[in-house]
Amino acid sequence: MAGTTWRTGLGWGLGLLILSIAWGAEPDKPAGATYTDNDYGFSLALPKFEGRGQQTELLMSYHAAAVDGFSSNLNIQAQKGKFTRDQYRALSEGQMKQVGFTIHSTEELQVSSADALLLDYEGKLQETPLHWLALAVIRDDHVLLVSCTAMESQFPMVKEQFLNSLKTFKLTPAR
Repeated sequence: MAGTTWRTGLGWGLGLLILSIAWGAEPDKPAGATYTDNDYGFSLALPKFEGRGQQTELLMSYHAAAVDGFSSNLNIQAQKGKFTRDQYRALSEGQMKQVGFTIHSTEELQVSSADALLLDYEGKLQETPLHWLALAVIRDDHVLLVSCTAMESQFPMVKEQFLNSLKTFKLTPAR
């Protein structure tokens, strides 16, 4: 009986050792992006889904705690299409005017040597007054659009945070 307990204990011990080595091993490099959250202390490799890069797609969405039923948020989209900065400005301003939004400003910028626009506008969606700051970075075959959205009443409290975040946006080599 003592021999069986010893062998069982050894079997469990070796099994746990192998499992801990396998769990601690460096995983294969992810094909997609990596999300890192310094506030909560973790990172996560995101899957690279089939078909990415073939159409307009939401790449990231980050939300604050809800206030009065709305979460201020920052989203990044890759909008497929070939545009110059002037073409993208005309398209964006035309779409905003068409839905009755007010454009406060449109500023030309350079982001990592790429043409970009910073748009400041407001309007109502589903009867909710909203305010946006959007950074549009023009690439060869797409536009990276970083849009920051808050309720109009909350915008003064988050505007600087939005601007500071947009200032950190930079282009990196794509894999």
